[in-house]
Amino acid sequence: MSDEISEHVIRECSYINKVNIPSNKADDGSFSFLTEGLNLTQSQNIKLGICMQEFVTIYAEKVNVDGWENSPIKNEKDEKEKDIIFKNKNRNEIIYCEAKNNINLDTEKLKATEDKINHNIEKIRSENPGYHVDGYLLACRYLDNDEEIAKHLISKYKNVNVIGINNYLKLFNITDLIKDYDNYKKIIRLICKTKFNIS
Repeated sequence: MSDEISEHVIRECSYINKVNIPSNKADDGSFSFLTEGLNLTQSQNIKLGICMQEFVTIYAEKVNVDGWENSPIKNEKDEKEKDIIFKNKNRNEIIYCEAKNNINLDTEKLKATEDKINHNIEKIRSENPGYHVDGYLLACRYLDNDEEIAKHLISKYKNVNVIGINNYLKLFNITDLIKDYDNYKKIIRLICKTKFNIS
């Protein structure tokens, strides 16, 4: 096929002629929206997920005044991992959270996430008779689960409660919340600076 014919045919193709210029701007529904400009690698983004889980766990542990204790469970072989577990012996209550930086999952991964959380809730209940157990999917991208940007994603989850960072902190009656996304981005940047030596 000659270049002339190729070019002619291409000119006739309406889809090809709708120019798409790739945007470096992150999707505001993804966690990378909060790290824009840091140019993190895929490996660093994965590690940042672990960092966020650790940060919100330690913060809740240090700041709560209602007797909540960070109670991590060592996972047995072939057992589903449990991200965050707090126990309140005075109230006989347990809070379990599965933390994710991004909750915009395909159908298969979404179902697997719901199944994992519900499986872990039942296992924690069976191992802690007499305790009331609440389980959540903690969406680290969002501060509040009532935000407009979050609603369309959260509505996909039919079998688990999805909460944002500040919703999570309120579970422990913590009042020193993350003020806004500028505040949150500063926290994330400080985490990245510490972990990855990013200025």
